[in-house]
Amino acid sequence: MSLAEYTGLLLNPGFAHGNVLDADFWTEHPTTEDAGREGWGSDDGDGYLMALPAYKSGTFGAFYQDVPGVKPGFRYTLTFSAAGEPPYNGSNVTARLIWLNNAMTPIASTTKDLDAYVNAWEWTRGLTVESISPEGATRLRVQFDAESPVNGAAAAKFDAFTLTRIAIPGTLIAVR
Repeated sequence: MSLAEYTGLLLNPGFAHGNVLDADFWTEHPTTEDAGREGWGSDDGDGYLMALPAYKSGTFGAFYQDVPGVKPGFRYTLTFSAAGEPPYNGSNVTARLIWLNNAMTPIASTTKDLDAYVNAWEWTRGLTVESISPEGATRLRVQFDAESPVNGAAAAKFDAFTLTRIAIPGTLIAVR
């Protein structure tokens, strides 16, 4: 048995709030504008999703949110939906949980390959990536990224995020 301690760790997890292509509380990779909030085909019904387009050949797109106050030794599970806008043919589409220390330096990470889930219109729901927070971690970066292929087209789409922090069985939890 495990204890789901908290599930409201991400801000704007369905991308409903924002200004045009920018979702509130989410950051696009600073070297590109290839990630964006889109108002078509959302999975969670709020009308918005995040996309990593492949309209520009050979570009890199990413978006992320840093979650402060992580607790070492807890399991963090990100659940989400993914789909594609055919004929998406990008590569290296990934979901990442990146553990950062006080200096904002990555100290560990977990990556899930999503190439198989972004080549059809239909949403694949309940995808997960999980990791146990290491000692020294103070923030968790939830990041999605993709590389657009040469002569790329269409987009990889993501929606309906939930980040859950769970105490590992046998962990002592103090209640005040």
